[in-house]
Amino acid sequence: TGSGEVVFTSSGQAFVNQLANSELTIDSGITIRGMTGQVGNNAASVTLTNRGTIDSDAAGRITIRGGGGWTNEGTIRASVGDIRTFDSWTNSGTIEIGAGATFMASSGGLPLTSGSTLSIDIAALDSFGTVEVNDDATLAGTFAINLTGGYEPDIGDTFVVMQFASSNGSFGSVTGLSIGGGKQFQMAVNGDNLTLEVVAQ
Repeated sequence: TGSGEVVFTSSGQAFVNQLANSELTIDSGITIRGMTGQVGNNAASVTLTNRGTIDSDAAGRITIRGGGGWTNEGTIRASVGDIRTFDSWTNSGTIEIGAGATFMASSGGLPLTSGSTLSIDIAALDSFGTVEVNDDATLAGTFAINLTGGYEPDIGDTFVVMQFASSNGSFGSVTGLSIGGGKQFQMAVNGDNLTLEVVAQ
């Protein structure tokens, strides 16, 4: 509770762990960030609620687990490094993926809800945020496209920003489709991926 930071400072695995038969709630004023670490664990008797910010803001990977189920009501951000999730979970908060970073849902799918936001940064044709889902991706809420660093893609450029085993639903709204200069993104949800293509407006 309160406000403050927990920082993973090395490439070795560190933990914000919890005891068996416990509930861990990360309050809105708390940020967990840094290099390689894990929040929560896979014990079936534990649950996790994130209302703060979990940010992989250095080279490495932060893993989030809650064996008894967990919820993101705050912000999960892969600024520089990667985020990897396991176990059954629900997202009603925000997921932000920086250019060159990856959000990996290794189990539990990608359960977006109507109040959630999934935000992808695009900085170059070979530098953009990606989402990898081993199971089903439920598409809902807001999908936000952010061009960063002054980058302006060309007509015909394509970006495979999401890959999944299967998907269901659709985003309630999509922002950032208009690029300017007579160009826009066209979004296509295919059998195993979501692709953005630059077309004439």
